Amino acid sequence: MSPSTLTTGRRGERLAAEYFEAIGAKLLERNFHVQYAEVDLIYEHEGVLIAVEVKTRDVEDLAAPEECVFPAQLRRIVRGLTTYAQDNDLLEMPFRIDVVLIVIESDGSVLRFEHLPGVYPW
Repeated sequence: MSPSTLTTGRRGERLAAEYFEAIGAKLLERNFHVQYAEVDLIYEHEGVLIAVEVKTRDVEDLAAPEECVFPAQLRRIVRGLTTYAQDNDLLEMPFRIDVVLIVIESDGSVLRFEHLPGVYPW
């Protein structure tokens, strides 16, 4: 991953975090890693445990952010969120996987910000 790609990705995660905090969600974990999965952000909002996958792209990237979300990745996120819930005694909570799609202009402004709740069926 190039430094500019890493910087863009981190910026996207910050924007997504700001969005979720603005709607009243409580951040539980950032960049949760287990051997088989990584979850960008984990929130609790209105009694629901939410794993958030953030896809951020520069306006000059060839692929749109939604083109970079794959079923296998979502299945790994489900496994990661389940592990997080087990480790933190939260298995009783309903789960949800959300995706945030962000496109950043070359001047740093946000061209597109889209929140897709509940993208993975349970």
